[in-house]
Amino acid sequence: RAVAVAEISHPGILQSVLVLEELREQVALHEAIPEASQRLDQMSFRLWKRGLIDEIARMVRDLHGRGLFHRDLYLCHFFIERRFVAEVPIDWTQRVVLIDFHRLVRRRHLRLMLQTKDLAQLLYSSWIQGISDEDRQRFWHVYCRGRDCRWLRVLVQWKSWLYQRSNRDS
Repeated sequence: RAVAVAEISHPGILQSVLVLEELREQVALHEAIPEASQRLDQMSFRLWKRGLIDEIARMVRDLHGRGLFHRDLYLCHFFIERRFVAEVPIDWTQRVVLIDFHRLVRRRHLRLMLQTKDLAQLLYSSWIQGISDEDRQRFWHVYCRGRDCRWLRVLVQWKSWLYQRSNRDS
């Protein structure tokens, strides 16, 4: 929730700040997923991931459907309540929080490029303990929701490979 807003205007320069409520008792997904894979039994963990993947895919699809692009869409920017690392929620809807919107843009043009970037960052960050190729397939199935996303997937895989290569070389 927004707590405060401020705006300062200098000649030709507009600066603003949005202060948000603190995320208490929350954990980022890049930490929560490996931890849950250790704490939950195998069947519970599969169910846990299925609901989580569905919610993340829905959130990202809705964001992109509105012409909004995060431009820093890594798992570390998705948060869940710490208690859900050890229990399976009945429903994940509205239980995942996405943060870090300072690079968010709305675009009518160049959407494919920005969509590819977002999805490649998410794919790149998914190479962690607890996430399988089957999980990545599920994300695509839910994200595409019956649309043909073959070319988008090719672009995303290529861009994700570039991220891997760039980070390996640096």
